[in-house]
Amino acid sequence: MAWLGILPTALKGLSAHQSSQSDLPIIPKQPTAPIDLFATLLAHKLRYLPGERDLVALSHEVVAKSPKTGEESIYTSSLVAYGTPEASAMARTVGLPVALAARIVLDGKVKAKGVWGSRSG
Repeated sequence: MAWLGILPTALKGLSAHQSSQSDLPIIPKQPTAPIDLFATLLAHKLRYLPGERDLVALSHEVVAKSPKTGEESIYTSSLVAYGTPEASAMARTVGLPVALAARIVLDGKVKAKGVWGSRSG
């Protein structure tokens, strides 16, 4: 609660002017569910300040077994992406692949319909 700035002792002794300039977001005047108030506080506390950016780091290892020979192959991939002033790394790494996939489907380059799994033997 102290980190969020909502510990009652942290607010004691502040004048109305000081408390309005504290690091608290504007709280809705209408009745609001506690989870929504908490989300408002977190969004305010975790916002990026000027000059800050996010980072996405992914590492994957896939083990594939040949259905014919039983031989295993290990494939690895890694990704490091940094946010830019135009878009966060999270927005780019989530949004761009989906946008590209949608474009491929809309361009008629995907003929299969439904959910497809791998076929093994």
